[in-house]
Amino acid sequence: MKTQSTEIIKAVLKNDGTIPEIAKEQVLAILTGSTPPTKPQLLTQTESAKFLSVSRQTVYMWVKNGFLKPAILPNGIKRYRVQDLKRLAGIEEVNNG
Repeated sequence: MKTQSTEIIKAVLKNDGTIPEIAKEQVLAILTGSTPPTKPQLLTQTESAKFLSVSRQTVYMWVKNGFLKPAILPNGIKRYRVQDLKRLAGIEEVNNG
């Protein structure tokens, strides 16, 4: 790829707030020829809301009403499992066996 094209892509990634950070990191890794990072298995409330195309308040209400259970990390930090978000969205069946 031409250097000019690479620089344009980097500028777009830097300035576009709608692209998730992991996607930006993956594209940059590919452009530089390194190994792209893997997707995180735990997401913040904001990342979870973007993943599901809902508001942060909706994620909060789903937790409050028992539809979604966060993983509690040290210091009380809450994160949401990608597999739980997919199940909630109906994207992926959960194996119960």
